[in-house]
Amino acid sequence: MKLLLDENLSRRLVPSLQAVYPGSSQVDLLDLSGANDHAVWTYARAHDFAIVTKDTMTTWTGLTYLDFTTPGYSGIDNIAVAPAVPEPGTVAMMLAGLGALAFMSRRSKMN
Repeated sequence: MKLLLDENLSRRLVPSLQAVYPGSSQVDLLDLSGANDHAVWTYARAHDFAIVTKDTMTTWTGLTYLDFTTPGYSGIDNIAVAPAVPEPGTVAMMLAGLGALAFMSRRSKMN
């Protein structure tokens, strides 16, 4: 099976997929950037690709696609899509900023 990553998925994933899914690609790498969904689907069908996307797609007969918008579905085989998690330092800076805002708000109310 060859995977065709939609333009909303990074082309940097392609090298990681090559070992498990040889021949996989991404729409930008195939000069399909900006093409409408029908053009991408037609290309995928003609070249035996399964489309991987984060979009919500309608069902097309004879076309395989993998939808990452389905709740509870997080990846393909052993390739997982992890949600963004802020670094602890980022959370600490945000809390420090909120504390400073609260302090300044309280101080201005006292004056």
